[in-house]
Amino acid sequence: MIAYRTRWKHYVELWFDEPVPDTDIDVLTRCRALSRPASGHCDEFYSLRIDLSETPETIYTRFTRNTRAQIRRSIESDQLRFDFFDEPTAEQMSEFIAFYDAFAQSKGLDPMSPEYAEAHRLSGQCSLSRVRCGQEDLVWHANVSYGPHVGMMYSASQLRLAASDERKLIGRANRRLHWEELKRFRAQGRRYYDFGGWYEGHTDEERLSINRFKEEFGGKKVLLYAGLENRTLVAKVTAALKQRDKIETSL
Repeated sequence: MIAYRTRWKHYVELWFDEPVPDTDIDVLTRCRALSRPASGHCDEFYSLRIDLSETPETIYTRFTRNTRAQIRRSIESDQLRFDFFDEPTAEQMSEFIAFYDAFAQSKGLDPMSPEYAEAHRLSGQCSLSRVRCGQEDLVWHANVSYGPHVGMMYSASQLRLAASDERKLIGRANRRLHWEELKRFRAQGRRYYDFGGWYEGHTDEERLSINRFKEEFGGKKVLLYAGLENRTLVAKVTAALKQRDKIETSL
């Protein structure tokens, strides 16, 4: 359970099929639920899931030929260091946020909320992974886990800003980091790894490219649910006001 408060509201975020806790909740969010929530707003979406109960050899053979070749080249030629932070410190989370924010700026995305990131860190469900070449960070991943499930929340690199040779190195490092994580999560007893969404459309080329990258690892497409429930009057009123402001702004 990831819990955090603003001035007026208490937010609780549940991942996969976490049970609803017995506590006061203004806004309840369900992320990648395996079954449809019984109340509140619900969206369906697809994601790609890897079965970690299979042997590492079987998991690896499901990767595309290109992905396996890039991982092999990385193992044989690249001087990389992998860091895994199962219980990240505040300092390690700050390093991740700084790297992610630079990545987000290059893509025109919003920066990460330090308060939200800290809530994830304190929950004990968030882990961070990093791959470095020398003293340079190439890629960071942030994952969330509950029970047998573990899933990607954020992946950040400086691929857009890199020169051609460095872009190739970053691409290999990212694939290798995914492979090292899969082996690590399997050894920890996790059963499923979720890639965090699969774009169903046909027009957004960037998202289609992300689909193709995820598909390289041989996961199976599964249906998941995202839920949002405003459970108290203050939550319902503020949500209605926010929606009104959004409509007026668009006029």
